[in-house]
Order: sequence, then structure tokens, then C-alpha cells
Amino acid sequence: MRFTQYSLPLAIVLAAQALPQVLAEGMNATWSVGKANVAVIENQRLYISGGVQYDPLPRHDPSPRFARQLISLDLSTAWTSDAPAFTNHTFDLIPEEFSTDAMVLTKDRSSLLFFYDTLMYKYDVKTNEWAKGLVKNWTYPAFAEGAVTDTDTGLIYGIQNPNEEPPADPAAPIKWKFTEYNPTTDTINSAEFEGVIELRDQRIMVYSRTAKTIFSYENAYQPEDAAFVAYDVKAKKWSAVKATGDIPPFRRTPCFASAYGGKKLILAGGQSYDGTVILDDVFMFDVATLAWSKLANAPRPSYGAVCAASSDSFIYWGGLRFVGNESDIVNVEEGPVILNLASNTWGTSYKPSDKPQDPANVDSGSGSGSGSGSDSSVNRAYMALTKFELVVWSVMAIVASSLTL
Repeated sequence: MRFTQYSLPLAIVLAAQALPQVLAEGMNATWSVGKANVAVIENQRLYISGGVQYDPLPRHDPSPRFARQLISLDLSTAWTSDAPAFTNHTFDLIPEEFSTDAMVLTKDRSSLLFFYDTLMYKYDVKTNEWAKGLVKNWTYPAFAEGAVTDTDTGLIYGIQNPNEEPPADPAAPIKWKFTEYNPTTDTINSAEFEGVIELRDQRIMVYSRTAKTIFSYENAYQPEDAAFVAYDVKAKKWSAVKATGDIPPFRRTPCFASAYGGKKLILAGGQSYDGTVILDDVFMFDVATLAWSKLANAPRPSYGAVCAASSDSFIYWGGLRFVGNESDIVNVEEGPVILNLASNTWGTSYKPSDKPQDPANVDSGSGSGSGSGSDSSVNRAYMALTKFELVVWSVMAIVASSLTL
């Protein structure tokens, strides 16, 4: 994974939190930035876990520091960007070395499953309690590159590269593993594929309940790298998506979410493929027509933001704005912004829908599904530093730099 440019020189220890604690004054929390995972229940709750802490002066420590955090945003009540309804959940029953590669919400919406390397842990969202100890230990990291839940069958799908290094022959197709896990029977099956998905550090997946399909948007590090592909869960087949319309320019670390039961997909922000431009553009993909259309630009550019859709509300939060050594990190204190998908206008007020809801409307993702449809997927996002953390971490980076001279 490519985190060397933005890794912290020192580990930050997050403050221990009481079981779950409502953050009454908006965002008074010790949250960090990073490759966060997201799961959403439409008009009920948005869960955000993990994250990678970043050094605003990147160059000292090649290893990332993972944030041990689980927070949620209440989608059943109205709130505004300056006082969002966040709750901080405990993360203290998980071993210190555990960091989240992926997180999914189960089909019955009772549990969050956390994957790290070969390990799996479970969190009961109704009792707000962790399962006692390790739930599962596989022989290989099946979900190292992301996971997504099929909310029709309850099956969980994950991607993992079988080899850490590219093949000796550059012309040879890259092989990778695609895993199907059944949490009901506790069985796992894997298949090896070639060439459809490149060897990249991040794959953003969402499940469309409407199409019975997993859509994956790949990071682009060269113009030819970007791949928008789909997996038909019934046919068990990958294929390239032949999209038309206002096709988004190649990018990496965008936010990707499903909406309206997977009838629509939303792609927001990110970096240009060469990392020189931070983007604020937003696009909607129509699953039925395979056509992209451009929506109103986000109020601020960022990449790797947390995002989710709930009815007509597309919630967009956090992210980073690094260009080379110049750092401008989106503050959590800025709060989420909301795009009204019906009117195509941005605002700072959220209100739950009063329309009849499909109880299956579940999704996981921030960069992975968020659904105002019955979708579940997981994704990674880049949350924001508080202003205090940015100042402190910048000072630490400068001190560390001077000590190495």
C-alpha cells in the first residue's frame, strides 16, 4: 500500500473513550485522518472506522500509523454541519496491533465485521459490544484490499493480491484473489483472476442491489490505469463497464458511494492521476443506462473523503488536500456538507427523509458504498485532522527532521 508519502514520524495514542459517548459539542474528539472504512444504514446511522494518520511534512517514517477509532453519525435526526450528531464508540477490546483493512455491515444490520490481515473481529451495533476475542483467522489476508456485502444474500466479498510483488515478466497479466465469505455457514471460497483489476493499493467497491452487481472504481496512477469494472454476483463474472456520458477524468483516492438502492453511484473528489491537482468535481452514474452525468462541484476540493448517501442526501466529510509538500488538511471541525441529489445543491443542513424506506437499505463504504438503497459495501476514506493535531504533528515532524540532520 502507498502510504509512505504521508506517514507520521511518531505514533499518536488515541484517548480512551467510554462506551459509546455522544459528542455533544460537535466534533470534540481525538479522531485522526486516514484510510477510513464506512458502513451506512439509510436514515439511521453512518459508521466510520480506522484511518491512517498522516504527517503534514512527509519524509521521515515509511510506515503508516493506524487510528484505533470507531465513530458514528446519527442519520435519524436533523443536524447541521457545525453540530453533527456524532457518537464515539469504544475500540479497546481489539489488540493494539490491529488496524482495519476493511469493515462491513452484515445483512441483518446487527454487526460490523472488521478485517485486518488474516483476522476478523465483530462489533454488535445493537448492544455496542465487541465479541470476546478473535472471531476468525484465515490462512491469507482475504480482505486486505477492501470488502463489500451483498445485502440480498449476505455474502461478503473481498479482494487480495496473492503476490506482494509484480510478476517477473512485466507483460504477464497480474493475478489477484477474489474471496466469497458466507458468515452464516462460516465458509470461504476464493478464485484467482488475471488482468481485470491491476495491482493497485486501493480498490473502491460498492454493491448495487438494483443490478445485483459489485462495482469497483480503481485508483489511477497513470492515465491507462483507471479501471471501472463490475462483478455480476449471479454469473460470477468480472467485466469492464462500458460507460458513456460525462465520464469522470482519471483520478485516484476519490469517494465512491451508491445511492437509491444502487440505482445510482456517486463519485466525488480525489486527486488527478499524477497527484498534482486536488479535485472538487462530483459525478453520478446511472446503473440502468451506464451513463455518467456531472453534478454540482463540492464546496471544497479533497481526496479520500468519507461519503455516504441516505435518500436524497449525499453526505461528504473530511479528506486531505496535499500537493507535494504543501499541506492543507480538511478539518473535521468544518463538519460534513450535504448535496441534495434531488435539487443538485450543496448545503450544511441534514434532515432524514420522510419518504417510506426499504428496510434492506444498507450500505458500507466511503469510497465504498453508502446506500440510500439496499446496498452494503466497504470503502476507505481520508478523514481530517483537527487544527490542534495539525499544529502539534507539524512541530513533531520538524523536530524529528532536525534530529536526523
